[in-house]
Amino acid sequence: MKTYDYQPFNAFERLKRSGSAKSELLLLLMFPLLFLTGLNSNAQVTVFENTDPGWAYSAVEVEALSNTNHSGGSAHMIWGNDGTATYTFTGTSVSVYGSTQDWTGPSGEISIDGGPTEVVNWTSAVDLFQQLIWTSPPLTSGQHTLVISPAGDVPVLIDYIEVTAGAVSPLFTLTVNSGSGDGSYAAGTVVNLSADAPPTGQEFDVWTGDVSTVADINSPSTTITMPAANATVTATYSVLSADFLTVNPSSLSFGPAAGPQSVTVSSNVGWTVAADQGWIAVN
Repeated sequence: MKTYDYQPFNAFERLKRSGSAKSELLLLLMFPLLFLTGLNSNAQVTVFENTDPGWAYSAVEVEALSNTNHSGGSAHMIWGNDGTATYTFTGTSVSVYGSTQDWTGPSGEISIDGGPTEVVNWTSAVDLFQQLIWTSPPLTSGQHTLVISPAGDVPVLIDYIEVTAGAVSPLFTLTVNSGSGDGSYAAGTVVNLSADAPPTGQEFDVWTGDVSTVADINSPSTTITMPAANATVTATYSVLSADFLTVNPSSLSFGPAAGPQSVTVSSNVGWTVAADQGWIAVN
């Protein structure tokens, strides 16, 4: 096992030197992953040879081969319906390297974490060594399990894998006063904000504090996009405005006042309750 700082353009050069059409295609497919990972100066790549004790090979249809053209001087050949190679690693991506020859493949099967199996090419007209066979999509930082098997009775040759371990994204603290959504989040995470129920006689007013990335400060239920810093937001409330009771022939107005209000009107006075104003005619 060996570890080195990730240099994406070294990976490009390694692919270019291989000279195969497959490598040219992989250059295009890998560019986003290589570029983005390369931007992280803390990313590291660890090489695990096929002889690393972390490999678990099936008891049958597996054979170790020696050849100085392989990385570390050896490769593992697996074949048949029962031949498998499994490796559990911790990282954010993995690349599989092997040997392709006219008697290998034509294809192999690779899966991550029990997910869908991907069929990959594992053959070439001439003997090629230390070839990039497959690279995973970006993975969440943590432990993952790689499974390799041949797609049929024709063998595949495994040389080594490269595991990329990017630095874990820093987390920032979001504090929500008078509401929910507190927690620790990576920058760019969209977090749901929900204001607490207002006290009696009050209504939600606005969100205040670090609200530059709050979607709608006037809504009690909204979102905030986490900035690259700790943030605090507070739900604020205002006193409910008084509603109006219209009494004929005169008009009375009340407010502002908190809580329910009542007015007694003499029975010999005609009166009406304005619709949708919060007043209720009792009798």
